Amino acid sequence: VADALLSLGIATEFAPSREPNAKPFVERFNRRINYELIHTLPGSTLDHHHKRAGFDPYKDAALTLEELDRACHRWICEKYHRRPHRGLGGRSPLEVWEEGAKICPPQLKMNMEDIDIEFCEVTTSRVQHYGIDLNNSRYDSSQLQNLRACIPRDSKVTVKWARRDVGFVWIWDSINQEFFKAQNREPDFNGVTLEQAK
Repeated sequence: VADALLSLGIATEFAPSREPNAKPFVERFNRRINYELIHTLPGSTLDHHHKRAGFDPYKDAALTLEELDRACHRWICEKYHRRPHRGLGGRSPLEVWEEGAKICPPQLKMNMEDIDIEFCEVTTSRVQHYGIDLNNSRYDSSQLQNLRACIPRDSKVTVKWARRDVGFVWIWDSINQEFFKAQNREPDFNGVTLEQAK
């Protein structure tokens, strides 16, 4: 996340651990999403121990990670951002955002693929004659082989990869200053999550 934020021009400031007063707005948001959304969903572990009697979240869970992600997005966009907040003078976060965007339009990357690349896991890997090794898979592309020919032997490259799909990785081309895609050499892994691949 820190790497992605830096690429987007956002400075990361870490709050001290075990000090909720150092990040009250985050704590308040977490409490609100827990009580108003998460604890209302099937499979929730609930907030108090005495409410969990006879409840097995592993057996009773009824949502996939994608469905949970969708539910969170809908709640944030349709409920949280539209509800008036006392700390915002009775205005909703959406109204405050729109006012600020008129004064100072955001200059963030708006290409969905760029955002996906930014928020991937990041690591480095040595380029071999067959490509690169990552998470027990091998990745290769013609662009990777061209890059290998141009960089010093045994050089490492920056690799970004998504846990949700081990069918490809993004590799930073230090010569052309851009990311390019390298495919998993096993086509059966396209669309497979890291957990499924393991």
